[in-house]
Amino acid sequence: MTAPALSTAATDRPDSGTGPGTGPGGGPGTGPGTGAASGSGTAEVAMRDIEQQLLTILTRVRRTMAGRARRIHPELQGAGYAILLRLVKQDATRASDLVAALDLDKGFVSRQVAHLERLGLVERVGDPDDRRAQRITLTQVGRDTLDRVQSQARADFERRLAGWTPEELTRFAANLRRYNEGLRA
Repeated sequence: MTAPALSTAATDRPDSGTGPGTGPGGGPGTGPGTGAASGSGTAEVAMRDIEQQLLTILTRVRRTMAGRARRIHPELQGAGYAILLRLVKQDATRASDLVAALDLDKGFVSRQVAHLERLGLVERVGDPDDRRAQRITLTQVGRDTLDRVQSQARADFERRLAGWTPEELTRFAANLRRYNEGLRA
């Protein structure tokens, strides 16, 4: 099995009627990226395809996060779900740390945390390092509910990648890690 390629179908490219390496009629031969001297053209086509695929992923991630949030509670937003996920990773967190980790507005995070609190999913506890401060932690209900939703999400994810070989998965993970590390620079 070969590594999964990024889709280059015309349906995935709203800005183009043809995929890379296709001619005016959709056939091979005269489009960008054809011929031996078209290295930069091929890279340009690949960059456009990567950009389109990332936009597709971002759209789907937002939709998925919102759907998972609704599985927890019909009134929960995707950002609330992201806060819950962050608390699984680092429980008993200050609101300022959530703001920094999630790159969200302080007021927005405050409103989301208050909403999560009203839903019984999180609670505020005293900060042992600073008696004036509070930390946000998952309640047992929040932890149990999130575990259930995350278990379903993992099963969905595994189903989507079921046809991939271990080598493909390793390569995909390495490429995603490399890309994400480049975003920090």
